Amino acid sequence: PAQRMIKPTTVLGQPAMWLRAPDGAEVTVLLHGGQIVSWIPAGDQERLYLSPDAVAGPGQAVRGGIPVIFPQFGQRGPLPRHGFARDRAWSWMEGAQRGDVVIGVLRLTDDAATRAIWPHHFEAELSFSF
Repeated sequence: PAQRMIKPTTVLGQPAMWLRAPDGAEVTVLLHGGQIVSWIPAGDQERLYLSPDAVAGPGQAVRGGIPVIFPQFGQRGPLPRHGFARDRAWSWMEGAQRGDVVIGVLRLTDDAATRAIWPHHFEAELSFSF
């Protein structure tokens, strides 16, 4: 039987999804912050830095990987540095293989906690493919 190309895993004690493309490339995305924390091209080695001191959980931004910056960059507004999306739990919506490509889709929506600091309704969708 073919090995599963998409499966749940755990990174830094938090839920994550692991994906493998048909060519063998691998990506791991942490649901905390919607952050890609690992990318290994086919036949290659890890290409993303993840600090050995990295932690993940409510109110904590992960040091390393590819962060999601939303709804503000840096301290260019009244919100926490780089906004709140990078320290919130995202929902896994879809993962699929399309030919030689594997895709993943995550979603973040407003709730009482986000509206308390940013009074706007929103739905952010993050799609990635490799």
